[in-house]
Amino acid sequence: MRYVNMCKDIFSVFAQHSWVAERIPIMPRHTLPTIQNMEYVTFTMLPSKAPLNPNSLSGLLVLEIFTPVSKMPMRALEIADKLDGYLVNKSFKTGEGVTQFLTSAIEDRGMAIDTANSGLCRTLYSIPFNHYGVF
Repeated sequence: MRYVNMCKDIFSVFAQHSWVAERIPIMPRHTLPTIQNMEYVTFTMLPSKAPLNPNSLSGLLVLEIFTPVSKMPMRALEIADKLDGYLVNKSFKTGEGVTQFLTSAIEDRGMAIDTANSGLCRTLYSIPFNHYGVF
């Protein structure tokens, strides 16, 4: 259940009333919003290192920030700062174990126009995580 518990911890962060009040939709990657040219964030969980035990995970949470071209680059940076406030050096527990996030990084490739919607730019935000499952 380590993958499920990790995912539950991620969902719990973005289900908080304070994040919902930010009015920035966040969804798993490959989910598209229904409104064109709307800013949003997608996420992908990439387990990458050998776990501490069979119920643990380590890896990278990659968030893609989509913002209108007209608001680049500042709006993407503002959203990255908001994400930092919710994730950097924070721990979450919703299932068995605890998920801990470390320090983030962003990769801004200038005007990276989204291939699916030319009105949006894409900025990558990534943050390493450790999920410590109960053994």
